[in-house]
Amino acid sequence: MTDRWREIWGLRSGYENLAALERAIQLDGFDNVGDAISVDDWRRYVLSMAERMKIQSGASVFEVGCGAGAFLIPLDELGTSIGGIDYSPSLIEVGRSLLPSARLETSDAIDLDVDEAYDHVFCHSVFQYLETHDVALRVLSRMTRKARKSVGILDVSDASLQEQSVSARRASGSTDYDTRYAGLSHLYIDRLWFTDAAAEFGYTAEFYDSDLQGHRNSPYRYSVVLVPASESLQPPNWHRTGKG
Repeated sequence: MTDRWREIWGLRSGYENLAALERAIQLDGFDNVGDAISVDDWRRYVLSMAERMKIQSGASVFEVGCGAGAFLIPLDELGTSIGGIDYSPSLIEVGRSLLPSARLETSDAIDLDVDEAYDHVFCHSVFQYLETHDVALRVLSRMTRKARKSVGILDVSDASLQEQSVSARRASGSTDYDTRYAGLSHLYIDRLWFTDAAAEFGYTAEFYDSDLQGHRNSPYRYSVVLVPASESLQPPNWHRTGKG
């Protein structure tokens, strides 16, 4: 993550008048112009991704880049054991107040501790803030080493739709896009990159088009779930968008 992104996320605060989950959603970056995500739609989205990762009550889950805990709150309600890290001390402080039983620490994704394993390790809307594909590969490697059952890289910026994504962001912004994002870059990743990386780490990759209602960037995002090559997460009747 670049220094400017670190500074921006380190200054996230406010929304104290909102209920816990709504506050976390806003603080975790879903308060942009054009976003209109309801709490119900968010909870439905999180639980659908949890089903795809086969997260069940009693499982242990760990989020890399957990922010204020928007993705973790519905999983806490599901009855999971929760851990997480985020670079932003202010967001971790909020996350601890909203999820007092969770183990949340301030740390960078590249420094993810792999000594303590969790059943499911994931990140949401994080990889686009990593500097390069090499950094992304190092983070992914550590996530696979920490996970017992599945790894989720959720809400990834699709390299095949980069031009359309940038055009849509320019069109929907209330301020000049080039001025607002000067010196701030997003990492766009091709699905084949995850297919190859998964194979390198002994995993297979299942891809899902983003279906977060009310999220302006959803049409240009996808999620990928990695499982050990000897296993399969895909239930027989689930639709998937394919590999590669």
